[in-house]
Amino acid sequence: MPPLPPMYQLGGDILTKAQSHQGTVKSMCLNAHFHRKKKLYAVVCQTLKFLPVIDQLISSAKLNPSEAEVTENILRMLVYDAAIGNGLKAKCDAADYVNRHLDALTEALADAMRAKKVDSVDGLLSDASKLAEKMPKYVRVNLIKTTVEDAVGQFESEGFIKTTVTTQKDASQLKQYHFAVDPHVSDLLVFAPKTDLHEHPLYKSGEIIFQDKASCMPASILSPPPNATCMDACSAPGNKTSHLAASMRNTGAIFAFDIDRNRLKLMDRMLDRAGASCVSSRLQSFLDADPQDDAYSQVEYIVCDPSCSGSGIVSRLNSLVDGGKRQDSAHRLASLASFQTRIVTHAMAFPNLKAVTYSTCSIHQEENEQVVKAILKLNPHFQLANALPSWPTRGQSLGDRNDYSLCVRTDPAKDFTNGFFVALFERKEGVKAPKYDKAAVQQKTALPQKPQSGPKAYGQATGKGKSHSSSSAAAKTTKGPSAPSSASSFSGKRQHTAKATTFEAHGTTAKKSKDSGSGSESGTHQRHQKQQVQQPLAAQSKPRPPQIRKKRPSKHAKRGHRRPVTN
Repeated sequence: MPPLPPMYQLGGDILTKAQSHQGTVKSMCLNAHFHRKKKLYAVVCQTLKFLPVIDQLISSAKLNPSEAEVTENILRMLVYDAAIGNGLKAKCDAADYVNRHLDALTEALADAMRAKKVDSVDGLLSDASKLAEKMPKYVRVNLIKTTVEDAVGQFESEGFIKTTVTTQKDASQLKQYHFAVDPHVSDLLVFAPKTDLHEHPLYKSGEIIFQDKASCMPASILSPPPNATCMDACSAPGNKTSHLAASMRNTGAIFAFDIDRNRLKLMDRMLDRAGASCVSSRLQSFLDADPQDDAYSQVEYIVCDPSCSGSGIVSRLNSLVDGGKRQDSAHRLASLASFQTRIVTHAMAFPNLKAVTYSTCSIHQEENEQVVKAILKLNPHFQLANALPSWPTRGQSLGDRNDYSLCVRTDPAKDFTNGFFVALFERKEGVKAPKYDKAAVQQKTALPQKPQSGPKAYGQATGKGKSHSSSSAAAKTTKGPSAPSSASSFSGKRQHTAKATTFEAHGTTAKKSKDSGSGSESGTHQRHQKQQVQQPLAAQSKPRPPQIRKKRPSKHAKRGHRRPVTN
């Protein structure tokens, strides 16, 4: 009998590593030495989504990994293909073992569907998985390289049907091959759930960027004008950074900070493809950027999207690894809130700052409204401004004098986008800023030491995200002011020497859960609404797949453009 196919061996190893938080499912699949990466990723994803169902089938059919001579996760993948997928066609001892029990697996699956009173296997999915299946496909138009009108025209020429949505529910109910311009984010297109555009020429050329709607809100709400000077405090993987650049039409200067050299390299590649040449990336903790440095004297706008629990992300595969059972401890949330408060307070110390956004992909008040309250207390020279007033889901009251309804919240269950929070702060006129004392801020936001027996810091406990700890190294520099004297510059290939250190105030290395994504992982907003239009009869019949044509070069595109590196 032939050996176990490599796809199942690799997939089982990836599931095992994901369960011990040794990496993300997507990155491990993409980095696997396997020629059919899409197939591997698809099977691992489906196995994760149906994990509770698969375990129930294995138990009912009395299958045993030791009898199949495979690991538990390999057996799960084989059972998925046999009972739920398109059939187990592999020729090996383990596949033969599973197929011998196929009748028992099929009967167990039918019993499970009858027990839940559902008529399809998808009805057995968890609530989180069902919600992820309903999420529209969000695509941001990169205004550096093209226009919304040109992108819409390209999709229409290929057979996609443009319609209008006025609510998030409308967006979740888009039919296959239908799309619309988002009613809140003017440079965002919304497609039907499960629309796959990875091979589309607009994506490959960097003229469209995959980005969740909620992630688009911070840069859109801040909306810096052309020729402004901005900062992205915790920038990698770069979606919000590139959105800032697009908002400014690739003029002015953006300083983008991150402590993780690998994520910074990934961001640089993403920014190159997006044509964002106004960005100067820094391999440095934002907390080490001196507000009094002449290089940052013109900074007027800052996006702060620091480390958070990631509790609002419903489309992230790794959230399914723990079966949705992971709880965020009070100490962990307090530790994150301390770091988040410190980041925004540091941003507000830049002397010419006009506005700053604070955002998280969290649903917890501890990281959202309570952090806003702490920020306002430490920074009396700033006040809340009304962020995206046309958006219906607002911040939650804490019963104090602050109006948290000025903040934006997104609820995955009703807004069909990842859970998110955004606050917009503006400088008060005529109010003198207090003297900024970094050590004093650290002391005020410090937490009592947690006993040694307690859980580790977020990054250590989950193994996910990025760290924002101290570093004195700077990344490559492009347009904009020269690098601060405290940061060493690199020539040619960047030789990162920065080392992540812990935050002395509470003894943890904070890490960030991001998508991308959503990925994870940014966009813009508009306040006008559009009326629903009735579909033509032809559109109500079974649609034919659009014929994607090769995109002719846009007059807005900057082909072959690369951001220069200053030696």
